[in-house]
Amino acid sequence: MKALLLAFALSASAASAAPLGVTAIATVQAFEALAIPAAGLVGGGRSVKFLIDKRQPGTARVNFINGNFREGGEVPRAAKLHFFFANRQLGVPNDVKTFNESTYFTDAKRFVVGTITTFGGYYGVTFYPQDTIHEQAVFDAIKSLRAAIPIPGAKFAYVQAAPHQGVGATEAAMRAAGIAVFTVESLLKGAPYVAMHAGEAHG
Repeated sequence: MKALLLAFALSASAASAAPLGVTAIATVQAFEALAIPAAGLVGGGRSVKFLIDKRQPGTARVNFINGNFREGGEVPRAAKLHFFFANRQLGVPNDVKTFNESTYFTDAKRFVVGTITTFGGYYGVTFYPQDTIHEQAVFDAIKSLRAAIPIPGAKFAYVQAAPHQGVGATEAAMRAAGIAVFTVESLLKGAPYVAMHAGEAHG
């Protein structure tokens, strides 16, 4: 059954009853209510996963995933992984291969997905390292995310996770728009160690 996405900005007062997905984040407290400890290439802060639905031409519908959503005391896969969120919340067919191909490995993306992580006073946007996103598509995604996060004084940054995700000539326009640009290497430079996070082993 196709679930309806709750189209409202999560406020601090709604944090205790946060739904699986929201379409805007209006306050720092609302971001924190959705966020979990960062476990990606930019660690140490807190992160929220996002999915931008571009299936309808000319639109970019932003969705934020509540990483703290629970059912029966457990965090379901839909709160952990973009595909399962899309399947459950947006009615995307249960076909992970097609989802991956139309999300990560094409310039004609039906979905743009990634993570926003807090670090150094920024809301830093990163994408899966194998994602082919680059240049204008990166800029467009961050503009959509910034519009959906109207937190007063919020500063946004792009953190390039792989060489092929460069922004090229678009970098000047991004910086002019107030979006900082970093690479993972530049953030790790000078760090005495790289923080590791507990995982789960199978075998």
